[in-house]
Amino acid sequence: MDALPALDTFDALLQVLLMSAGVYLLLGFLRTTRGTGIVRGLGIGLLGGGLTLWLVSQMLQLNEVLRVFDAIAQVAVIVLVILFHPELRRGISRLGEHELLGRFLRNVQAASVEEVALSAISMAKDRVGALIVFERRTPLESFVERSVPIGAQVTRHLIETIFHPGNRLHDGAIIVRGNRVEAASCILPLTENRELGKTVGTRHRAALGLSEETDAVILVVSEETGSISICKEGRMERRVPRDALEGILLDSLGGSTLDNDKAERSRASIVWGWIKSNPAEKLMALALGLGLYVGAWRAGRSVLEFTLDLQVQTAREGRMAALGELLVLTPEEISASVLTGSGQPSGQSSVRVIVRAPREILGSLRGSLAGRVELKPGGTGERDLSPDEVRWSAARAFDPEELDVSWKGAAPRLVLREYTTTSVILTPQMVQLDSSQLGTGWSVDSTSLSFLPSEILVRAPLGAEGPLEERLQFEPILLPERRNEEWTDRPRWNAALKLSDISRDDGIELLGQSNMLIEVVPAMESVGHVLLDVAVVSLDPTKPDDPDLWEAPNKKVRIEVRARGIFTGSDEEDGGLRLALLEAIRESAHAFVNVSGHKLEATEFPVKIQLPMPDAWLVRVPAETSERLRPLGTSFLDIVVEPGGLTLGPKSEPKTNESPGNGG
Repeated sequence: MDALPALDTFDALLQVLLMSAGVYLLLGFLRTTRGTGIVRGLGIGLLGGGLTLWLVSQMLQLNEVLRVFDAIAQVAVIVLVILFHPELRRGISRLGEHELLGRFLRNVQAASVEEVALSAISMAKDRVGALIVFERRTPLESFVERSVPIGAQVTRHLIETIFHPGNRLHDGAIIVRGNRVEAASCILPLTENRELGKTVGTRHRAALGLSEETDAVILVVSEETGSISICKEGRMERRVPRDALEGILLDSLGGSTLDNDKAERSRASIVWGWIKSNPAEKLMALALGLGLYVGAWRAGRSVLEFTLDLQVQTAREGRMAALGELLVLTPEEISASVLTGSGQPSGQSSVRVIVRAPREILGSLRGSLAGRVELKPGGTGERDLSPDEVRWSAARAFDPEELDVSWKGAAPRLVLREYTTTSVILTPQMVQLDSSQLGTGWSVDSTSLSFLPSEILVRAPLGAEGPLEERLQFEPILLPERRNEEWTDRPRWNAALKLSDISRDDGIELLGQSNMLIEVVPAMESVGHVLLDVAVVSLDPTKPDDPDLWEAPNKKVRIEVRARGIFTGSDEEDGGLRLALLEAIRESAHAFVNVSGHKLEATEFPVKIQLPMPDAWLVRVPAETSERLRPLGTSFLDIVVEPGGLTLGPKSEPKTNESPGNGG
């Protein structure tokens, strides 16, 4: 919709035609005077200036300029009446005369043209000056009224008598209307054409001046040279041959249509001739009539402005727009977003609309408006939303055809994408866990991470770069604070997955819900390193002598001591606990390798550690710490052997010295 009415009904077209006809009759009515130039200037000003400025103001919603136009329109009629008061008075006095009705179809008889041509040739031979005007469609009433009326049949002798040098009427022009000499001693306007030479006389200047203002044909006989000239439409044809004068006059006046002895034209030809005649004035009348109709249409309408929340949703939800909302529904396979001022697409925005409607319709809106538009399948890219696509509604019923809605400012720009639905297997790499508030001594058990359900339906735009699994990202999950002394519990969280802003901006949408199952365990921290001697043992009671068959280890083993969830964060308490643990393990722990069941060959054995009893270190720490750790036993400790194994070989056989026997 826009700020102009739609001319799509017979009633509207008929009104425009009637107004245009009235304007055309008025312009023809005002042409009866020398005010024709003013009428043309006024028409061009209204059409090219005023009407154009008014239409631009309507389209751009320049309300202040429109108010000025409304104020001018109220006094424009009065100004026109004052400006053309003499012409209006003269025209009203002649409304009942037959000449006014038949003025546009008046013809000059061919016989009259012949008489004028013969008289002009005769006067040219005698070098008698003459100025003869043939009236055509443009009435010459203003010149007739200020001249000497004649009203006699056109004859050669009458014309020669009028222009005889001794006659008082020979100065000025005669006006030929039809087959009669209407007036003599007529004063014509002089041309202002600066291109004419100084040798061009007053008669020729007057003839050219009248042809510039009207459609009359003027014949001039030069008193000095005896040459004959014809002026028409602001152009002068000089030195017309005398033997061709009658034919040239007939052509200038319309050819054979001047001859009343010819067959009358058909009605169709008369109408067609009227349509072709004076097209510029008819177009001007049509444009002014259209402007009058639009102005009258707008005068009966009021304007309200609304701000609506623009929401974009999938059509499957199928809901109606709420008051104060503009709802855009998209097909399942198409997704739309609104391009905001920052250039980023968004699922919601706001839009300002201007509503123009009859006052009673605006009263029914009661300050509320809603809009709903359903986009059709197909078509992607960016496009503007048109008010014509929207189905407007309000709290009370009204006729939507009477509502004229336009955007205030730029139209909402939609970004349309074609989508596909895919099932995606969820992986921990898609989710970032934020453990900043979890507390020291705690960590996420990465081996226990899982999803419920493990797959989720995802709606994503086609044609995007990269696999969907790489573009699918979720918001980080913030793990809550956990106290260290509660480490024996294994807390689990079910965190709902939410799309990240990056994925949403990429047009990705979740069609279901999944939870991430997270388990938190105490964190394992390094306490320090200890060197231990390694013993070779046999854990098979049936072979207790096996260790004697193997070489004794030739080096100590280095172990790393780790503890889980026993440190409080206090440097003093934790430092003492670390020293107590390392000292107890150095003195009471045992490192060994089990050789039972192995072949006697070089073999890499895993080194195992036998931890001391808790009392070994509990006696080394304060009583408060001892009480806290006693229930834990050794379950919080973890030992890592470096480099991870020990290679042993069988013992070598001892060498014996045998003496050779003595022969006897």
